[in-house]
Amino acid sequence: MKHLDKMTPETIVSGLVNGEININELDLHKSAQREAFKLALRERPNLLAGVQKENEAHFFKYALENNAKYFIYLKREQYTDDLAQIYISKRLDEQDGKYSGQSLRFIVQKSLNNKLVFNCSYATSEGEELYYFDPELMVPVSIKSSFKVSLKLVDAVKLIDKLDTNITQFGAYTVYSAITDLVINGYKQYLNSYIKENKAGYYTLCTSFEELGCGFTSRMNDKLREYGLFVNDFKLGSLVIPKDIQYKIEDQAFSIRQRKADVQAEAEMANISLENYAAKLALQQKYPDADHSLTEFEKDLALKRYLIKNNRLKTEELDRGIDIDRENLIVDDALAKKRDIVPEIAPKSSGIGGKLAVAIILGAILTIVGFTMSVILGILFLISTIMACIVIEIMQSKSEQPTEPNSIKDTENDEIRAEKISESNESEEFNETNVSEE
Repeated sequence: MKHLDKMTPETIVSGLVNGEININELDLHKSAQREAFKLALRERPNLLAGVQKENEAHFFKYALENNAKYFIYLKREQYTDDLAQIYISKRLDEQDGKYSGQSLRFIVQKSLNNKLVFNCSYATSEGEELYYFDPELMVPVSIKSSFKVSLKLVDAVKLIDKLDTNITQFGAYTVYSAITDLVINGYKQYLNSYIKENKAGYYTLCTSFEELGCGFTSRMNDKLREYGLFVNDFKLGSLVIPKDIQYKIEDQAFSIRQRKADVQAEAEMANISLENYAAKLALQQKYPDADHSLTEFEKDLALKRYLIKNNRLKTEELDRGIDIDRENLIVDDALAKKRDIVPEIAPKSSGIGGKLAVAIILGAILTIVGFTMSVILGILFLISTIMACIVIEIMQSKSEQPTEPNSIKDTENDEIRAEKISESNESEEFNETNVSEE
């Protein structure tokens, strides 16, 4: 190896290509020999087949870092995880570390221990919805999802072997399409099985994000292990049903609330009717001979009781056994039937006030005209105007005197009330006498 230090890179390259120099004699820590190794591989890549076992890791890693295509010249038993990681990383760099499939997007990064990490984001596209019959909504539902998942490539050799493709055709599309199918199909299968096993509806799914994330991670790790992948993290973003189904749910919920409100209103009206009937029955039992038609007072009383029962009226509790005076019932009933209600009508204006004003104006005009003609004529017109005003004033005072029809009717009503009260007193005295005799 010492003689290689005295050679130029071009001489070393020529010796490696012609087979005069053994590739294992190179010391890649020296820049001249490292440069010669790189140039020799460009002309003869199969030189890597002659690398001895103890030099493979160093030589192969340097070769692949310069050009990933040298990986295809390695034998299967020469594959290692570090070399496969470098090869896959270089092939993915041809896509600038990004890839957008049908619905899964990738961003490729490297971890601290130089392992490839696939950061994927998913959003359901048109035609990929999950269809099922929702047991809570009682309607067929199509559901859309969005999530983010991070996959770490822990064994790149397993991924190459599992994809089972010609190493010369192994590229970014092969890796991305395989991971897309694994993740999306695995997610759909898990979500579908979760719905069936738990009989979960849309509302249950929306409250089970953490449980869904843990279950999906566990199931996917079991499936991805043979591909050399591991789920680092999973975050379920959203579960959405289409707008038309949301509108149907809102309409259904509104109709349910409306039916409940109608039933409640009917129950309240029934309670009011029962209370009214109970109050009327109590009156009938207490006063069997009285007129028991429902009065306005009884209606108001029933309404107040209902409001108090539902805490809508802050007042003292009404006595359900209230005693209604029989005398007042009889007298009020008689007065309601016989009393003539005479509405108070404002007296019609006679228009005398207007005549007085007209007379004053005309008299003033005539007086002025008369004084212009002669003093005597003006005095006569003035006296005539004063006399006319006095006459009109007297007529107005007579028309404003009150009439007496209402006072007469009030007197008659008082007489009727007094007669009814005396009759009711006599009937009570007669009833008391009969009771005492019995």
